[in-house]
Amino acid sequence: MITEGIKATKILSKENIATNVTLVFSPLQALIAAKAGASYVSPFIGRLDDITSVGMEIVENIVTIYDNYGFETEVIVEIPFGTLSNYALCISWAFGHLPNNISEIKLGVKCIGI
Repeated sequence: MITEGIKATKILSKENIATNVTLVFSPLQALIAAKAGASYVSPFIGRLDDITSVGMEIVENIVTIYDNYGFETEVIVEIPFGTLSNYALCISWAFGHLPNNISEIKLGVKCIGI
């Protein structure tokens, strides 16, 4: 996510062209993307987990911000196999703590034995 990308997102959204802002590392970046009119944001969960952040917490914060302010931007999350976020997602799924606006989840791993 860079300044030129946000400028392009703003222009394209005015033309009703869908955009996906990638390499989002924080809720603030996701907010900037949504305000620019991004159709989708893709937090970089694998990298966040690599640097000891809990990626799914950042996703939950992004979803909360979008819900609170009524943004229509959708969050696309791909979680690399074997990361801490896979575990967090499975735990959330098992205990029903997924954000309300996640309507469909396609997991590349099975959440079993929890």
